[in-house]
Amino acid sequence: MIKFYNISKTSMLRDMCNINNIPFNIDESYDLYEYHLYARNEQITPEKAFEEIDWEFIKRNNKKLIITHIQIYHLSVFEELLYYYIQKYNCKDNVWWYSFNPYEVTNKKFNIAFLDPISHTSMDHELSCIKWLKGLDVNHRKLKDIKLLELKEADKYYIATNRTHTASRVLTNHLLNKKDLIKNGYYSFLAYQTKKNYKTAKESYLRDFCSHNLKNYGVDTEEVCLDVFKNHTLDLEDLKSPMLSLDSIEEFYKKSLVSLVTESIVTNSDMFLTEKTQMALIYGRPFLIVGNKHSLRFLKRYYGFKTFDYIFDESYDNCDNFIERTIKVVEELDKFCSLPFSKAKEKVESITHILQHNRKIYNMLDRSHLLQKMLTKVMEG
Repeated sequence: MIKFYNISKTSMLRDMCNINNIPFNIDESYDLYEYHLYARNEQITPEKAFEEIDWEFIKRNNKKLIITHIQIYHLSVFEELLYYYIQKYNCKDNVWWYSFNPYEVTNKKFNIAFLDPISHTSMDHELSCIKWLKGLDVNHRKLKDIKLLELKEADKYYIATNRTHTASRVLTNHLLNKKDLIKNGYYSFLAYQTKKNYKTAKESYLRDFCSHNLKNYGVDTEEVCLDVFKNHTLDLEDLKSPMLSLDSIEEFYKKSLVSLVTESIVTNSDMFLTEKTQMALIYGRPFLIVGNKHSLRFLKRYYGFKTFDYIFDESYDNCDNFIERTIKVVEELDKFCSLPFSKAKEKVESITHILQHNRKIYNMLDRSHLLQKMLTKVMEG
């Protein structure tokens, strides 16, 4: 049983215990305290959040404090403030920062409570599903409930889904349109509907694109931004809910040979692998990933997954910026889509053993055990 006391309005530990069927109890007498930062849609500054923690109590009673969060990718946002408080109250040994970014583990200023990115994001996805699908006539299925899919119904080369816009997704969308690859896949990209949204988005994209000299790659920024008005949907249901249910998305994976994964974060200082990557692994589809530098290397070295260098040139994984990675990924997809469909299908069928291996590795990830192991380290650390 996990025993802790929550001193914030929301609790990540409680939610993750619930979805993993882990027994827990919350009581003020316990030695583990949790402060949960940034509940979704709740506006709170780091300064305000840290002021709400009773630092004197933590120091005086020698309690362990784990600062948890769902979607804070960079400890650097809080680093100065956190360092200030643990120095002021001399409680470095008591305070732990929860992280799912492996690059933060080596930070010696703080105690890092690390849970691997796949375990974290699978639980985050599950919590989001429960929240978004509540009240809708849609079944909630866990990622681990998904079955490995055969290829007998496949009739298009790839699947790629995009809802929220990021610079890398907008660039991917433009390149797919420019190369006329949309017709080769099951593809969704929800366009901006108003000029106001476009103006705000363009200013954001321009910062990202200009910092990497997009023009040097032969890509016109104006054309990239204009393509955000082109709407691509998988079906009418795609527009009705904040996310596709697993029942809905499964039909399109059945009909696709590979997955084009457009991850949320594409920096070189993070490792963030969402349900997009995980669905490809567990449905049994090779994938190209527009994501963090060395995403493929991390999947292989940390988890033991195998990737798909028989089908794709995976050197894009080593590119130093997301512009180069995105361009190379789309080029590889273009090459794949230029094959006769029967030949492309044969290539995927020839690596069935790799797809089965990846599914086995994924199913061996025991989120309950890993979460409890992480909290045990906090208590004993």
